[in-house]
Amino acid sequence: MSYKHLQSIKVYTGNLEVGMFVSALDKDWENSAFLMQGFPLQDELDIDAVKSDLPAAAVDIAVCHHERLGGQGYPRGLKAAQISNRIRIVSIIDAFESLTSDQAHRKAFSVVEAYKVLMQGKGNRFDEHLALKLIEWRGIYPAGTIVEMQNGEVGIVVSGNRKRNKLKPKVPLILNEDKKKRKQRLVDLSFIQTDVESKPYKIFKAYESEAFGVNLSQYLE
Repeated sequence: MSYKHLQSIKVYTGNLEVGMFVSALDKDWENSAFLMQGFPLQDELDIDAVKSDLPAAAVDIAVCHHERLGGQGYPRGLKAAQISNRIRIVSIIDAFESLTSDQAHRKAFSVVEAYKVLMQGKGNRFDEHLALKLIEWRGIYPAGTIVEMQNGEVGIVVSGNRKRNKLKPKVPLILNEDKKKRKQRLVDLSFIQTDVESKPYKIFKAYESEAFGVNLSQYLE
């Protein structure tokens, strides 16, 4: 992957999540021509942007990050062949951050719910390969995810165990099976650790940030 093109995405978005994700892609596709697949600026672009001192890549990102592969995006309704790979990366991150943030009309989605939306739009709205890369990079249960165990206990993911198994993170348990506060216990799901009934801990479901009345700020400071 071209270092110059990687840096252009990081700089022109000013987005930490984008920069970190692109850095991860760089490790996978070093020296590849993946991001060289841009598309030329077209006459429909805002004339002030074209006349400005902004590099073409910056205008590309600013104007087109709401475009979708199936042509249902805006402002120009571009189709897949017209959408550069840098735009595909930024559009996925932009959608993910929007989904996981509170909006005027709805509460933030949980990370897992946002992943489902991205996967529902794969191929038609979002680049399937890049969406899967994002999920692989962030992990299925990223730090801050509230999870319920099969025995009913509740915890908060603090580490994704990326080097071992992303489906088996480190989780401090904070609520018992009756959803009452309990003495915290850190379980590392990459190893077999058992509850009081000698059953191995396994994640049953991931929840939104305020599930069970849990205030994440109390535990993740």
